[in-house]
Amino acid sequence: MNIFIGVRLPKEAKPYWTNQLQQFADRFNKEKIKEIQFGKQDIRGSESITLIDLKDCVPTQLRFTNKWDMLGFVQGYNEVQNTTTSRLNEFLI
Repeated sequence: MNIFIGVRLPKEAKPYWTNQLQQFADRFNKEKIKEIQFGKQDIRGSESITLIDLKDCVPTQLRFTNKWDMLGFVQGYNEVQNTTTSRLNEFLI
C-alpha cells in the first residue's frame, strides 16, 4: 500500500511519526484501499487523512483542525487494538 505524507514532520521525531503513519496504513485492507494520504488535502487548509480505493475514488476522508490533531488521532488509533466504533472499520483487514 502506498502512503503519501504531505505534512511537515518535526526533524527530531520524523522516524517516529513516519513509523506511526505506516502502522496506521498497514491496518487497512489492501484489497479495498490502495493509497492513504496524510496532510493538507482540501481547499479549506485543514489537515486530513484520505483513503483512495482501487477505483481511484475517495470513500472516506477524515478532516482535522491541524497536523497535531491528525497525528494524535493516528497515534491513538494505533494504540487501540479492537476499535468497533470507527467508520474506517469496513476497510480494515
